[in-house]
Amino acid sequence: MSTQHARFQARLEGSRPAVEAVAAWLRAKGYELTVPETIIAPSAEVACFYVDDGDIILADGRVIEVKGVHKDFQGRGSWPFGEMFLGPPSQHERFPDAIYISISRDLRYAGVVLPATKARWYRTTMRNSNTGNIEERYACPLDCVIWKRVRP
Repeated sequence: MSTQHARFQARLEGSRPAVEAVAAWLRAKGYELTVPETIIAPSAEVACFYVDDGDIILADGRVIEVKGVHKDFQGRGSWPFGEMFLGPPSQHERFPDAIYISISRDLRYAGVVLPATKARWYRTTMRNSNTGNIEERYACPLDCVIWKRVRP
């Protein structure tokens, strides 16, 4: 197994607390949802057969993609970036109407981007802090984000 794939596996496993925190918040608000099991590809060569169906699936079929941010924030004023990064184009193509939720490192605050703002989303390139690679992502301006406290 390549070191890059091993690091990917560790990041994927490390993303579970963020997904679980968002799922708990949504359940507390009365949403019925499913958190699909994460099955990790044993190697990069077969990863295309392990693409997930979204991080959280609401009872009405809507998909939520959760991004755990490695920094703390409480809202727009403390958001550490100039824009909200959503996900790679491949994810956007699989889930064109996904809801994107980025949650702070301390799992207390979240930025929510609804598909109603999709007309303002754009493609950009960025250096992925996890891999060091330059990658294409969808992003949106910060005025498209709804800032929420997830837990006290």
